[in-house]
Amino acid sequence: DGDLLIVLSASGNSKNILEALAWAKNNQVKTIALTGFDGGEANKMADISIYIPTEIGDYGVAEDAHSIVCHFLSI
Repeated sequence: DGDLLIVLSASGNSKNILEALAWAKNNQVKTIALTGFDGGEANKMADISIYIPTEIGDYGVAEDAHSIVCHFLSI
């Protein structure tokens, strides 16, 4: 009770990320997804989605933005 899963995926379609989100949903674990590109499936599956729209394939921008968001979440 009270657990939180935070996932990061530039595409939002990484198989392991989607499997983790599905497991969390089935086990009443709240989820936050940080995604880039077009958000992918993770953007739709998470309870809270922090979506950074980027050009598809522009991993650097998505990952840099995720790093900034993680910094703010940790303060």
